[in-house]
Amino acid sequence: MRVKLTLLLTLLTGGALAQPRVVVILVHEGHTHEDLGGAVRHQRAWMLWSDTATPARALTLATGEPQNASPSEVALAFAESPNEHGTAGEAFQRRTGRTPPARAVVALGAGALSRKGLLTKTFASRMNALGKRGVYMRLQDSPSPTPYALLAVSEKGYFTPQTFPDAELLRVALLQKQVDWALIEVSRWRYSDWELLIGEGIETWVVCTRAPPEAQGSRLTAVVRYAARGAQRLAHQPLHALGRADTRCGLCAESGIRSCAPMEPSAECRRARF
Repeated sequence: MRVKLTLLLTLLTGGALAQPRVVVILVHEGHTHEDLGGAVRHQRAWMLWSDTATPARALTLATGEPQNASPSEVALAFAESPNEHGTAGEAFQRRTGRTPPARAVVALGAGALSRKGLLTKTFASRMNALGKRGVYMRLQDSPSPTPYALLAVSEKGYFTPQTFPDAELLRVALLQKQVDWALIEVSRWRYSDWELLIGEGIETWVVCTRAPPEAQGSRLTAVVRYAARGAQRLAHQPLHALGRADTRCGLCAESGIRSCAPMEPSAECRRARF
């Protein structure tokens, strides 16, 4: 408790708070959009994946365009983790000629994605080209970065994650950062963990990477958009707050947002294709 309090005080006294303009939270348990709802105004929708294969979903999400991919092309790993009789960082260096920084997460398929011209099409790469900065954040009990975190991989082929012991410390740190966007990856969803962040008015998209258990193999995945100060409609671009149409990620691309509800917690979702 003393360590946690010290960290909070350090963060709170470090200067004026800043806010990212959009946050995407990837949740690795299957939920319905009702499960993801809460007291803050929000919209609920289903995402219909155009491909049932996880590698293709991850690359489609990262680039905003329908993609085919093999598991090796979308694999991510901590640079220090074992890989090919050495470390993932060493494997990355052999494949790309670049040396990742300590504690980075590397895209082991960066070489292949570069040859296909896809590494420059990820959301992070497009944001970099516009001069917009982002951050990847996780909790100590989060899964190791999954292929869905390709969203945060720029043309360099790696990113440096920031890990926190709990959601409260992560939230305070995020509000302190001078960044335009953030990707947060968590194992499970607890609305109470994120209510204060959502209540700040930052546009926040919560996306389940799996279908809810009752879907039994369905390609539908729950999506909820929180925008307490935003327009009362589900934008065609989940990351529209950052500005440009060509910077979208795959939430509303060929992977297919289907249906939306008005920004009221009790509203029912209606199936109407955009």
